[in-house]
Amino acid sequence: MDQSLRQFLLNIFPHVQINRTVTDDVFMFIESHPDFLLRYHQFCLEYGSHVVNPKIGRLVKIMNDLPNTGRTVAKSKLIRTYTLH
Repeated sequence: MDQSLRQFLLNIFPHVQINRTVTDDVFMFIESHPDFLLRYHQFCLEYGSHVVNPKIGRLVKIMNDLPNTGRTVAKSKLIRTYTLH
C-alpha cells in the first residue's frame, strides 16, 4: 500500500500548498475531485480508513520533511482531526 499511496499523494501535491494545514488541504482536495475520492475509497475498502487516514498524514509529513506543531479539528469531512505542521 505504501508505494501506491505515495504515488497517489505525488499526484495531489502539485495542487495544494505545503503549509501548516497541508494534511487537511490534501483531504479537502480528495473530497472535491471525484477521481481522487474514488481511489481514496478503494484504499479505505481494502485497508480501512483507520489505517489509510493516519498513513496519509504520516506520508504528507515524511514526503515534505515537515515538523509536527500541534493538532486541530479538520475542515475535511474525511477526517476529524489532523496534525499541524
